[in-house]
Amino acid sequence: MTKCVKSSEGLEKNLNEIIEIMSTEDATLFEVKASERSLCFRFGIHLVDMLKDCTEYSVDMEYNRSESYSKRFRAGIIDASIKKDIKYLHDELKIDVFDDKWLEGEKDISDAENQKLFVPDLIVHKRNVSNYEDKEANLIVLEFKTSNNKKDVSIAYDLFKLKLSKLQFGYAHAFFICLRYDKPKDSVIYSVDESKLIIDMFAEVKAEVKSN
Repeated sequence: MTKCVKSSEGLEKNLNEIIEIMSTEDATLFEVKASERSLCFRFGIHLVDMLKDCTEYSVDMEYNRSESYSKRFRAGIIDASIKKDIKYLHDELKIDVFDDKWLEGEKDISDAENQKLFVPDLIVHKRNVSNYEDKEANLIVLEFKTSNNKKDVSIAYDLFKLKLSKLQFGYAHAFFICLRYDKPKDSVIYSVDESKLIIDMFAEVKAEVKSN
């Protein structure tokens, strides 16, 4: 039996192979500039096949549950790095992620109304198993953008969500993918490092997207 690939390098290689496959098998979707959701769905189908040896994992699109509960970011679980990210998103890009009361711990973070709902584009995970029960329950989380939606706000917020998903839900790997309509093979796959600030990751992604 072939071993389930879980390394960052191996998974990134698999994701690049999916882009290659889509550039031929799903070429029409790129030609007609199909929606992000359409491309994400097809990517997920290829991902299922690519991870066929990872039998304990499922691939789900827009999966909004953490066990039987809504998947939500808990604003109270933040550190100095996240506070810097929130300030950058607010000051530079005018994205209000969490308000001051959240940051200061004045809100009840157990209250679902005081948390941010998270609906990732694609995930690879063990269904109905939390990362508290099994540290390997959440393998991959992916966010997608198409080349006609490269707004700074959208990219930066996706990177922030991916960083938080690693820190709060224990995803082993998080990837931001920008799919190019004109040159699918030049699509950008960026691996999110939760130890980096959003301002630095955003600059790296922008450079990659621009160079391609």
